[in-house]
Order: sequence, then C-alpha cells, then structure tokens
Amino acid sequence: MAAVVLARTLLANAHSTLSTSASFRTVINVPPAPFSLGPDSRALFLGSCFAENIGERLRRASLAALVNPSHGIVYNPLSLAAALERIASAAPYGPADLQPCAHDPSRLVSFAHHSRFGGRAGVDTELARMNRALEHAHAHLRTSDVLFLTLGTSWAFARDGAVVANCHKQPAAAFERVFIGADNAAAALARAVAAARSVSPRLRVVVTVSPVRHWKDGAVDNSLSKATLLVAAHQLVRTLGKEAASYFPAYELLMDDLRDYRFYANDMLHPSGPAIDYIWRAFTAAYLALDAAERIAAVEAVRTAAAHRPMDGDSAAVRQFGAAQFRKADEIERRWGLHAGRALAGEREHFARLRDGEPLRWADADADAEEQPESGPR
Repeated sequence: MAAVVLARTLLANAHSTLSTSASFRTVINVPPAPFSLGPDSRALFLGSCFAENIGERLRRASLAALVNPSHGIVYNPLSLAAALERIASAAPYGPADLQPCAHDPSRLVSFAHHSRFGGRAGVDTELARMNRALEHAHAHLRTSDVLFLTLGTSWAFARDGAVVANCHKQPAAAFERVFIGADNAAAALARAVAAARSVSPRLRVVVTVSPVRHWKDGAVDNSLSKATLLVAAHQLVRTLGKEAASYFPAYELLMDDLRDYRFYANDMLHPSGPAIDYIWRAFTAAYLALDAAERIAAVEAVRTAAAHRPMDGDSAAVRQFGAAQFRKADEIERRWGLHAGRALAGEREHFARLRDGEPLRWADADADAEEQPESGPR
C-alpha cells in the first residue's frame, strides 16, 4: 500500500510540475520594428493574397493603405519586382501588353497582371483601366511612408523566356515552369525598391513570406519554395539596412507558433480567420504607433457594434444604442479627421437608422470568400 501511495504522490507531483512549468506551444514574440505606422502614415501593399488580408484591415480601419492597386495579386518575386518598378516609372501599358485569351478570344489578358485586370471591353477600354490603376498606384507611392512586400512562391511560369505574373489558364505548351533562386529574387527586389525610393526617398520596407501553402506544387516543392523566399527576404533586408527595412514573421507565426490544422481554413492551405486575427495582432503590436493603434481600436469597436443584430429594431433601447454609436462615429471623425469618418460611412448610416427607428438592411453575406491562388496553365 505504501508503494502505491508513493507512486501516486510522485505521479501527482510530476503532473503538477508539468502543468505549471511546461509550455505546449512555441510562442513567437515579434519585437517592435525600427519604424512605425502613425495615424497619418501612408502604406502600399504589394504581393500575394496574404498582403490583402493585412492591407485591407488597415484600409478598413481608416489608415491610408492601398493594396495591390495596379497589378492585382502577384505571387512570385520577379513579377512583384516588375510590378513595383512599373509603378515607380508609371510607364503606361500599350496594345502589345494585351493578348486574346486562348479559350475565349473575346477576353483580353495581360501576363503582367492578375485576372482582375483585362476583360471583354476592347483594347482601348482595358488599357485605359490598367493605366488609370497604374497612375493611381504611382501617385500613392509618391506619398507613401511604408512599402509592404509579401512573397508567395518561388515557382513561376515563363513565356518566351520571361516570367509571367499569371498564366490566365492558357495552354501549358506556351509556358515553362521555372524556379526563382534566392539571389535572383533578392537582387530583383532590391532594384525595384531602389526605383521606388527614387520616387519616395523616405520609403521604409517591410518584407514577409506568405503562410499560404501552394499545395499544387507538392509538399517538397512548396517547402523548397518557402525556404528560398525566406532566404531572399532576409538578403533583401540586409541589403537595404535594418533601419530602413524589416522582416515580419507571418510565415513563422502560423507554421511555428500556431502550428495546428485548427488554424487553417477548410482547404487546409489558407490561414483561418482566427489565425489571421492572431497574425494581425502581432503585426499591429510590432508596427503601429500608439495613436494609430488607438484609432484602429476605436474604428473596429464601432464596426463590431454595427455587426450586432438587435432582436427588436424599434425598441427604445435599440434607438438609444444607435444614437450612442452614431455619436462615437462622429467623435472618431472629429478626433482623427474626415478620412476616418468616411471609413465609417456605412456604419453611420446604419446607426442613424437604428436611432430613428427605421427598417434595417442587412447584407446577404457576412464576409468575402477567401481568394485562392490561381492555377497555372492548362
């Protein structure tokens, strides 16, 4: 009996020690960046769909962030560098930059752009739209404080020897699958950043590797791709200098900190909503100045309140709630300016309807579907 009691005591002590001292996660503490975003900072986000996850949150929180404005989502570093150089130069696109789609000749595509550009409106109309977007991006770059570059994959496709941003599902025979090495990627990005700084000399750079897995490349090739991008990202930061450039570990936060399929979306490739929230909090803690973080928190609080669906839209309590939230939105505009107020235009209208007892209008969907990496050539 004494042996049984001793064994139980030792087991209980071991369990107590394990539960109080052991950690079942490898938590990544992201250090503060050497520069920060204030409430009046302007940022340009370029790269993979993960750039849109973070950049759109800043934009929705009323900061002056522009996300993939001129070329759309770009996954590989050479196409990303080419897009940035084109934004810096603002050299317009011409008829030779549009090609008829092989499986739908009425649709025009550009191999420098995502499929959100191009269409069936004719050469002049499509070029005008592409060049307006380019001019808009160039104007924003001229006044930007921070440039965010998100690298998606080292694998790419080349057409006539030139790497393309998107194959637009054209026939596979027209393309060659290529691998972009770290030195090549870092050098191209460094040249592009130099071009951008010729337009905006004060520009700081944040580089990150997207945690989205490109599973169509296969497990081994995806790992090789991400490892190469990590090397390229750190080479770029060293080239630019740590006072002017920074690496944000989005990839590591998902792969080494969260590290669980619970934090992936249903496709098991993209980060889930809670994972993006976690990475977003790490990002804001590292890169946002206190006043910018305070402004974002105020805007997000109003947006959260606007998402609340009251049981009785015509009660006195609901009208009081709408009036109080409308005043909060007004206070945000008074404190942080018209741009912040405009960011809450929809919420202000919603709260005005609550305040006045008017019927409410709800969107059919609560969230946009996540964008999937586009497939290669057919």
